[in-house]
Amino acid sequence: MISTRGNDIYREGRKIGWFSNNRIYDQTGKSLGYFTSDTVYDVNGRRLAHIEDDKVYSGSKQMRLEDVLSGIAAVGLSDAACVAITTLL
Repeated sequence: MISTRGNDIYREGRKIGWFSNNRIYDQTGKSLGYFTSDTVYDVNGRRLAHIEDDKVYSGSKQMRLEDVLSGIAAVGLSDAACVAITTLL
């Protein structure tokens, strides 16, 4: 499971990255992408995922938003931030 503590992002207790504002970085500091209120983009601005109602669309895949959010423990983060973290990391 992915979790956050402050701006740091962990998987099973190991730091795998962090976020600042609407950008997600890996553990080396490389920017992986960013998110808006309902969309996740890679560093080149290519759309990777989009939230619409209670679904997340990523390429040809469609998932329930609830299922995506169940894989991350991130109190206080927006749905888009959680989807970005799970998509990019």
